[in-house]
Amino acid sequence: EFSKDKNNVYYYGNKMKGISPVGLEFVDSNFKNGEDIISFFKTKDKVYALKTRTGKEAYEIVPLNFDATSFKDSNADNPYGSKFEGYFQDKNGVYYFDMSKLDKLTPNNILSKVENADIPSFVQYMAGYAKDKNKVYCGTKEVKGADVESFAAFTIDGEDIIKDKNK
Repeated sequence: EFSKDKNNVYYYGNKMKGISPVGLEFVDSNFKNGEDIISFFKTKDKVYALKTRTGKEAYEIVPLNFDATSFKDSNADNPYGSKFEGYFQDKNGVYYFDMSKLDKLTPNNILSKVENADIPSFVQYMAGYAKDKNKVYCGTKEVKGADVESFAAFTIDGEDIIKDKNK
């Protein structure tokens, strides 16, 4: 679907206006809802959200205000990642993406900040859960009373299990 040369980036052979090929890197493109696909990519100095449709040449692209050099998928090492939600981070914070809450692509509704998350210790689990050295999160909200040290998320016989030493 995508290609580039030294001057341009192309989608289905059509030039994508205003997108530099310098440092082009897809950060994640696993979010699907029906035929809609949301992908995140970055260039040397910009981060973008891209909405495409399965098998279609049309696309919608929105530039995002994140640090391109440090923007990454918090889920990159998680084999249980979701097709509908996930966490991203840059040097300024941790952000949550929920495909089911995305009606229209705008710079302000794509990623929601997880307030006061500790960036270096932040780890994403499955089913919209994550933790850092201080808190457990579900989406952008802290899970009150959850024990950070014993918190775990896993699958047994196809069932997602979310637990800590208390529950």
